[in-house]
Amino acid sequence: MRKKILFFAQDGIGMGHMRRLARVAEELQGPYSTLFVTGKREVVWMLPQKCEFIHIPSWQGLGLGSRAIKGEEWIDIESESAIRMVRMLCFSIERIYAPDCIIVDHIVGGLFGELHSLLLSSRAKKVMIMRGTMEKDDAKHFLEHPSDILNAFNALLVASDPRTSDFQPENSRLPALVHKTKHVGYVLPHTVQASVVRMRHSLPPDTPWVVCSAGGGRNAERFLQHCMKMSEHFPTVFFDVVLGPYTNVEVSRTKHSSNCRVRKVVPDLAEMHAASDVAVINGGYNSLLESISGGARIIVFPNQDSPEGDQYVHSRRLAEYYPVQLLEGIETLQETLGKTLRNCALSDRPSFTLAHDGAGTIRGVLDDLLQSA
Repeated sequence: MRKKILFFAQDGIGMGHMRRLARVAEELQGPYSTLFVTGKREVVWMLPQKCEFIHIPSWQGLGLGSRAIKGEEWIDIESESAIRMVRMLCFSIERIYAPDCIIVDHIVGGLFGELHSLLLSSRAKKVMIMRGTMEKDDAKHFLEHPSDILNAFNALLVASDPRTSDFQPENSRLPALVHKTKHVGYVLPHTVQASVVRMRHSLPPDTPWVVCSAGGGRNAERFLQHCMKMSEHFPTVFFDVVLGPYTNVEVSRTKHSSNCRVRKVVPDLAEMHAASDVAVINGGYNSLLESISGGARIIVFPNQDSPEGDQYVHSRRLAEYYPVQLLEGIETLQETLGKTLRNCALSDRPSFTLAHDGAGTIRGVLDDLLQSA
């Protein structure tokens, strides 16, 4: 009988953490039975059909978290009651499903501690997956968790190459994490055939293709509008600008040239990143890796305020191993894009030499971990 794996992915501000775990679930479904628990509606198209999920109320709908908007709550409820509701839902799912392994990402015990009691009481093996680049707030949340929560985990898997990671468990206050930590490599999407993706999006075979996106689109309106203007300067290039589900920009109100197409959400955005000639993105983990998986050249304009944010830091580190251009200002996009397009015409698509079989390596770790259970 196949063993069961339960994923919790409801805490990220955007969609990146859920996207990464969805790719891990896709790798595991088949040898294992996987169940995905999240408060994000995008799971419907992000998770492969062969996987199952349970959608629980989102923190935004409950009026909690940084994306909550006053007056748009799903229900009138006190904060304490809302947290208790989510905690009891997660607890009940764990008891009914009876997983052999629980996988979490980002905030170990949940944004409001809703997973604490579940993690301490569950008999399942527990695995934490981290992206490898830790912002100050990430490190703060991580180290503020009670030691009994962190010690409950059987493995801490870092989804990056050691050469680009800043997660060093030996420098934390928990020496027990050292022997539990393993860098598994980047979690890349499956390779796609660029010609098939281009045909799907009605792109002529030899037309240079620039895909611009900013993840969920939160706080990236200025960047995306600038991308639309770029199409006027490159009339022989086709632009796709994907606004994202959290943007405030309405597609019907955008102004752009005829060689530019603007959409709010595209289910196969990951494949578009991979098949494009140039991906102009904000530098999130998944957008970077999606672009790299197909050999697209990358231009990054982070939508974070701090130069110490993960979009800045990770892009700078990757640039040592892959053609990633980090813009110093949005006004330099035209010049950088022109140079990058010329490089596309002069040379083949670049290859990626860092460790990038993260999903497969995670499966191997779980095989070993659950065989000993």
